[in-house]
Amino acid sequence: MDEYNEIVRIRMERENVNGGELHISLIWNDIADLDLHVITPSGEHIYYANREASCGGWLDIDMNRNENDTSLEPIENVFWASSPSGHFKVYVNNFCNRTREMTVFTDEKRKVPFRVRLVRTSGIEWFEGSVGPNEDVTCFEFDNVGSGAVGSFVVIPPNNVAATFEELCNLNKVTHRPGNGYYALKKTEKISPKKELVLHNKDNDTFIVDSLECRNVLGLSKTDTISIKPKDIPDKYRLFVQSTSHNRKIPKDTHVLFKVPIREALEHRMGNKYKFK
Repeated sequence: MDEYNEIVRIRMERENVNGGELHISLIWNDIADLDLHVITPSGEHIYYANREASCGGWLDIDMNRNENDTSLEPIENVFWASSPSGHFKVYVNNFCNRTREMTVFTDEKRKVPFRVRLVRTSGIEWFEGSVGPNEDVTCFEFDNVGSGAVGSFVVIPPNNVAATFEELCNLNKVTHRPGNGYYALKKTEKISPKKELVLHNKDNDTFIVDSLECRNVLGLSKTDTISIKPKDIPDKYRLFVQSTSHNRKIPKDTHVLFKVPIREALEHRMGNKYKFK
């Protein structure tokens, strides 16, 4: 597969897209609009309408989506700088089997050949197939052992006075969007099953972003409202609880977590390591 590895490399370089600890690339040679889909361990669905997942997965290139902007050498790419562990599913959908007169692409019912490359710590795997109009083809289902999700989060250090999420974001040059703030648990609280939780592993600076998995790690009920105390949280973790209030005052000396676009999270954490189109 050396030839196809080189094709992926050339197309990734041309489109200025990224690899990572885990990345998945789709290539084909047709004006059809094929789409790469990934289901993450937390159940998030990465595809053209949801290009970023809170676990840090990012579809950073989506090609042939417009009739007037098609390529005969397209690529789609999903990557994690640092990946979560768990079960993944990867499939390809033929969203639009475009035709064009005076070309070889005149059969609207044709099957479009494609290849998908999966790169992870265990090595490189390939899937070769073809997909008809409005059809899904599953390429991989696998259990990943990752280094942990860096996610789409920025940890904001404690402030010496109480402040709102917006004030804290402005102070720390972090993009503020209402509903994306989390505060660190510092006192006993009752938390319903609907409340979003994120566990921050302070030892390796990664996150568990699935609320059910957070409860599982902490040994808490997955279905009941729970009362949790700071002493219930192991020393290596910091538990963040989502607050959708737009004007909530965060007490002083409290860590804050804020969900931001993945590009911003990577730039904040890793400087210029990654390139962006």
